[in-house]
Amino acid sequence: MTVRHWVRLLTWGALLAVAAMLPVAANAADDSQVAPGEAAIWGTLPPKIDRVFAAGPPASVLVAVIAPEKLIGWPLELSAKAKALLPPDLAALQTVGHLAGRGSTSSPEAVAALRPDLILDAGEVSATYLTMAERVQRQTGITYALINGRFVNTPTILRQAGKLLGHPDRGEELALFAEGLMAEISRKIATVPQSDRPRVYFARGPHGLETGLRGSINSELIEYLGAVNIAGEKEGTGIATVSMEQVMRWDPDVILVEAPTFVAQEESASFFKDGLQKDSWQQLRAVRNHRVFLAPALPFGWIDAPPSVNRIVGLPWLAGKLYPDLFKDVMRQQILTFYQKFYRVTLSDEQLDHLVKGDASI
Repeated sequence: MTVRHWVRLLTWGALLAVAAMLPVAANAADDSQVAPGEAAIWGTLPPKIDRVFAAGPPASVLVAVIAPEKLIGWPLELSAKAKALLPPDLAALQTVGHLAGRGSTSSPEAVAALRPDLILDAGEVSATYLTMAERVQRQTGITYALINGRFVNTPTILRQAGKLLGHPDRGEELALFAEGLMAEISRKIATVPQSDRPRVYFARGPHGLETGLRGSINSELIEYLGAVNIAGEKEGTGIATVSMEQVMRWDPDVILVEAPTFVAQEESASFFKDGLQKDSWQQLRAVRNHRVFLAPALPFGWIDAPPSVNRIVGLPWLAGKLYPDLFKDVMRQQILTFYQKFYRVTLSDEQLDHLVKGDASI
């Protein structure tokens, strides 16, 4: 299928220069059209962007940290606990539904009624997302931007979003923090021999039997930190359902459990209360060695949920879980600074302890 009106953006000046030249044709089946960290644009960018509709949860977090005053609303209802760790202006935003991701809860007509200047999506890029962007822009007449959101390119994503939303200085500030933290942790992990890298299973869903395959945007932090995603043995690069028998054959060194954040129910809590009590789970070495960890998730996930720039704070936490001898402290100051810079909140010692230590590790 042909996708019109897209262009790669490297600088804000280049964006303005080429936007006026649209339409441009491209093949939607080729997801390499949009380089990591770059954006594709459908339609013509307005001279001023004041109202942004986030097409999905990843984009909503990106807008919230760069230009919170421009975010129209959240794609999904936030829990009371999540709202408590956000500034009042963000906590008070309405829920407006989402276009991208599983189970769309909005429509082009509903989005148009909100009168956004821009529809922004961020995260995975595929023919499905490219085609949807073209269709929604055609139906609404509203400019649509899609940023390729792979974790390794987080600094570029922050800079790109800053330019796109009219806050380049803010984007640069957050990008520099992300770059520094990513470089610091990567340097330490580079000293770990491959034979000492832990084998990790990412247990998603209420029963722990949904997981991100190797290369999935949802499990990127595991692979970025040099650990082995044991689900990589299965074919594919997305989310998959596996059997308990398969998990037992893999017998991981570490089990990482997802904590949902954009929804009120706490599925992973039931997994800890009920799932790990079953005989099959008790046989796994990760459970026997007390190497099962519930990822912190407030106000947004530290590992996933959603797969956006919120995952930067998960780096020091997960590095400490995977390599406890290498990261003997939890890098408290980096976590505090992240919350101050990205979410504009100052954590108390008690809140930080709850986030870092109250992770239901067993």
